[in-house]
Amino acid sequence: MKKILILLIVTASWAAQAQFTVGMNSGFSHLNQNREKSNEYLYTLSPNLMLGYRVADHLTVGITGGVSYTCSATRFNLPENPQVQPGEYPYDYHGKTKYRNDEMLIWDAGVYARYDIPLTGHLSLFAHLRAGYGYNYTRSITETFIYNPTTQKYQTRTSKQNGDNIISTLHVDLTPGVTYRFNSHLSADLYLNVLSLSYCHYTIISRKGGNNNVSYNTTSFGTQNYLSWIFMLDSYQLMTSPGQLSSFNVGVNYTF
Repeated sequence: MKKILILLIVTASWAAQAQFTVGMNSGFSHLNQNREKSNEYLYTLSPNLMLGYRVADHLTVGITGGVSYTCSATRFNLPENPQVQPGEYPYDYHGKTKYRNDEMLIWDAGVYARYDIPLTGHLSLFAHLRAGYGYNYTRSITETFIYNPTTQKYQTRTSKQNGDNIISTLHVDLTPGVTYRFNSHLSADLYLNVLSLSYCHYTIISRKGGNNNVSYNTTSFGTQNYLSWIFMLDSYQLMTSPGQLSSFNVGVNYTF
């Protein structure tokens, strides 16, 4: 009985001193290019959730998961509702693309470890190590002008097509950052993704099946979100880790 009582006291003491942290952070980036005949833009959004436990004065470990969304689109400078004028060839805009949107959705989950280095009573530096696994899915949306002889007007036809491949990702990221603690419970983080070091293993899996899977290993420093501006999203093997799409992530944490 005495041993049980001592065990209960030790357990209660450990629970009283335990510090659990719930956090959320997200990055956002945007690129835009205006041309004479088209406007092109790219943006990304990558929210993440974390649940951690402080195992030492400056060390926290936990689990994390998130999604990332990337959109690369082109809008061509065509009239919204072209009218057929008397004597005009009725198929001037037939089959012309007015808008194309390539999307990528990424989900991943994993574990993390974070080490804090206090600078002042409120300000600290930290190193955030994260390992995760997930999948990337792609889709294309196209709007095209189609001439309807019955109404003698142009209509917009929208088509959606899933990408030919699914990309699995296994990644390890080391990201530095700065945190500001408002009080013993609430803090805010700035993740410096521009200084992150990442290792990624990608496997491109064909939706059509077969044994045509291709794997890539990449090591990168900083962010590489501009690559989706250059490469087709369905062949996005050079992309950095899902959580590193933006130059910075901003987050908030609550410690119990």
